[in-house]
Order: sequence, then C-alpha cells, then structure tokens
Amino acid sequence: MDDNGSVMEGKAAKYSLSLKGEGIALDREIDEVTALDVISLVMSSSGSAVIDPGGGVSIRPSVPKRTRVGGQSLREYLDAVEAKRNPDKILAVAKYISNETGKNFSRNDVKARFQTAAERVPANYGRDFWWAMKNGWIAEATDAKSEYFVTDTGGKALEAKFSDDVTKKTGITKGRRGGRRGKKQNDGNS
Repeated sequence: MDDNGSVMEGKAAKYSLSLKGEGIALDREIDEVTALDVISLVMSSSGSAVIDPGGGVSIRPSVPKRTRVGGQSLREYLDAVEAKRNPDKILAVAKYISNETGKNFSRNDVKARFQTAAERVPANYGRDFWWAMKNGWIAEATDAKSEYFVTDTGGKALEAKFSDDVTKKTGITKGRRGGRRGKKQNDGNS
C-alpha cells in the first residue's frame, strides 16, 4: 500500500492470519479479500469489515438477515399432519422444532411455539406432554437432562397422520371413576 492507503499497482496487500485452538494451529498469509471475509465472519453480528484508507479496519453496520425465507410454517405443518388432540399437537410441534434446528428440545421450547401456530397452549400441558412420552413418541435425551427428542414411533405416528389405528392405540383412558356406574349392584335382596 502507498501512503494514501491504496493498493500499489502490481502488489496485492497481504495479511497474516493465525488461529490456534484445541487440535488447530494455522498460520497463513492471506489476501485482502479473504482478510475482509474473515473479519466479517468473526464480527458477523455487527456488520461487514472494510479496510480504512489509514490502514485500520472499520465495521459497516448490516441489516439483520432473515433466517428463513419461505418454507412450511408451523401452522401449515400442524394442518398437514392432522394433529387434533393435545399430545398429537405437542408431538408435531416437537418434530417441527427438531427439523428446524437439528437439535433436541425442552418442554418450554415446545410450549412457547404454540403461539406461533395460533394455537392455545393445552390447559394441562404437563399431563399432555407426559401423555406424548407415555405413547413413546417423545423421550428424554440421555446426554442432556431436561432435553427431549422425537422417537421413531413418534415419527411413524406423524407419517400416519394420527390414523384411527394410531389414536386407538395411544388413547389414555380416564380409568374407573366412582366404581361401577350404571350397573346394579347385587345386594343380596333379589
């Protein structure tokens, strides 16, 4: 570079890049374009890097990028898999999160997403989440406490769009309330 900060004709500016960490040791000379790319990557939340005429580096503020353009919304996904019961919806939301992030999810992650699908959070969310677990659709991750994943059984229920067979097998009965209702008890006087 000359005194004005311009690249001199015939000579490209060179920069030294060093990166050291666990299992990595890199020392390399790079050109100006690559240097700017590295700086932009490291400072990506702030903007893009620009080399000032005085030799310094400045960051131009950037407009935040949208992380998702197009695709299927959570509302569309719930409709597509025909989730009707609360545990069905919990499973569908969980699978959507897993597909979108590629990671496990927490109970609160699933609960928070109901609003984005214009759905009410189930009144007894804890019970319904447990129901999805009891059905074998969701399981706790062994490597991370309080994190869950969608099981193969859960994936099959979604693929079947909660068919009659699936809902029959996964219905949680209310149990017996108050003994034998509707049947006359034999009290020995008949």
